[in-house]
Parts: sequence; structure tokens; C-alpha cells
Amino acid sequence: MNKTIRQMVDELNADNVEKIKLQLKTKISIMQLGLEEDSDITDEEVERLTHLMKLREEFLEETPEFTGNFLVGKFEKVFDELTDSMIRLEYVEHAISLVTDLLKSMDARAELAKIMLLRKNYDEFDTRVSFYELKNAFYRIMHKQARGNLQREVFLVTGCIHTILFDLEEKSQEHGRGVIGCLTDYSTGEQKSVKQFEEEVHTPELKRIVSKEYGMELQRRIYMWKSLTLEFTSPYAMEKMYEEIFCEKEEQTD
Repeated sequence: MNKTIRQMVDELNADNVEKIKLQLKTKISIMQLGLEEDSDITDEEVERLTHLMKLREEFLEETPEFTGNFLVGKFEKVFDELTDSMIRLEYVEHAISLVTDLLKSMDARAELAKIMLLRKNYDEFDTRVSFYELKNAFYRIMHKQARGNLQREVFLVTGCIHTILFDLEEKSQEHGRGVIGCLTDYSTGEQKSVKQFEEEVHTPELKRIVSKEYGMELQRRIYMWKSLTLEFTSPYAMEKMYEEIFCEKEEQTD
């Protein structure tokens, strides 16, 4: 069972098709169940677990209130607000970096690589079109992973909230080191003044890093994100939000 699906398919012939068919079926079921292949589970146990999960899926299909991913939906609104503010100020590359880190943390590197491969040149990647493609992929994966599992949904949302805050704070801390690097004359080891640096020839992006406004922008994002996500991180906030959501749904159905 340690063989890959591709290896098993390559070994198919008229004599072993039924045998490999059963092996493939078990292997695919193990992958769908998220089990370790080297576990001591038998084929019969895999079949029973697959049946149980199928019943669970059928139950979820009949009870959409358990598959609404309401918490993910609320998270999307605050994430949109943060990234929209960054894009309005022409920090598209920062918004892309943020959602890229989230995709990596969700083990969605293949999705990220697929979108990057659609761009012939690297310069084409840092665009609004790329950002919205990445963000849509991120939301799609969140909804898929959270579906029908409130604990998983809470884990994903709170994990993403803290990952984003960590990234924002790290970029703010790096800014100080970046400014020192920009203002250092490495040929003499002396520090330049901001005025001297601005009079030199540099790219607009590099000059922006040294500006006071840039440092304030990085701080603004941290404050904004903490404010937007306060209700997610307060005690019993999750339960309260779900109570409000279900109350709204009951009012709509009445």
C-alpha cells in the first residue's frame, strides 16, 4: 500500500486489474479519510469508516444549517475590509503577500503555484487580478475545510486571525531595520540623513520605505486588524456570534 496511485496504475494489466482495483479503492478511501497509510487498519475497517463518513455527508446535505460556514463568512468581511484598504493605498504587493502566506499555512501550495504559473512574467504576479484570484482560492479552501465542523471552523478562523496579526507585526518590526539599511552608507559605515537619501536616485518603492507615512501605514494595519477582529478574540465571542446568526436565520424563516 506504500505504492503511489500512479505506480499502481502503471502496473495494471489484464491479469491483475481486479486486485489493483481493490487496492486503489482502499488507498483512495484512506486518503479521503485523512488516515495514515502505515496504520494497522484493515481493508474492512476502511470500508466501514468510509460508509460512516458517507452517512455523515448525507446528513449534512439534509441539514444546511450545519454547513453554512457562518463564521468563515464573517471573517471574509473583515479580511476584505483590511485588504481593500491596502489596495486603495496602492499596496497591492503587500495584500498579495498576506494572502500568499495564508495559502501556504493551509498547505495550498499547489493552488498558489497554479495561479503563479498563469503569469508569464514575475511582474505580472503583483497585480490586483492576481490578488483577487488568490483571495478567492483562499476563501474556497476555507469553506471546504470548515464545512460541517464547527470546531474546525473556529480553529481555521482564529488561526488565520493570529497568522495575519503576526505577519502585520513582523512587517512593522522589519521596517525599522529596513530604514536603517537604507540610510546606511556601506562604503563608509556612516548614517545618511533622510534628506540625503531622498536626494539620491532610488526607486519609488525604496523611497517609500524610508518615509514616515509608510511606518504609520504599517501601524495603521495592526490597529485596524485588532479592532476588526476584537469580537472574534473576546471570551465567548464565537458562541455569541453563532447565537446571533441562528436568531437571524430563524427570523428569516418565520
